[in-house]
Amino acid sequence: MNSHFMTHAFQSRFLEFSLGQDRFAIPLHLIREVTALSQVRPEAQIPVIDLTLRLGLKSQAADDRVVIFCSFERFSVGLIVDAVQCVFVPAPEQFTAHDFSPQSRHTDVVVGVFRLEGRSVWMMNPESVLSVEEQEKLTPTTKTAA
Repeated sequence: MNSHFMTHAFQSRFLEFSLGQDRFAIPLHLIREVTALSQVRPEAQIPVIDLTLRLGLKSQAADDRVVIFCSFERFSVGLIVDAVQCVFVPAPEQFTAHDFSPQSRHTDVVVGVFRLEGRSVWMMNPESVLSVEEQEKLTPTTKTAA
């Protein structure tokens, strides 16, 4: 788990969104923009990833889906989700790290779970949606003269 991510995660609010029947959240400070998928320009230089496909879920969006653009130290990425639900500020006691069953499908991107008003909201590290190899392809490299 990225310690930088966890250190800053609880210093901010969270954006809750849905993918199929599941609810997820990411720290608001990582989000640069939220827009309708139909408004994303094809010439955008930022890669856009459908999280339902990446996580093996089935989209339940009846209308236009949403893109959450996130920025990290080395790259930016757009995450297609079914819908944005709300922004919330969790209390520390509402979070449990690594609360996974062995058959959990999301252990590579989820770092824990919030228990909010009778529902579970999975805390996602959006940077981990991309593999290291995919991240390296997006990271600008500086070549030095020999």
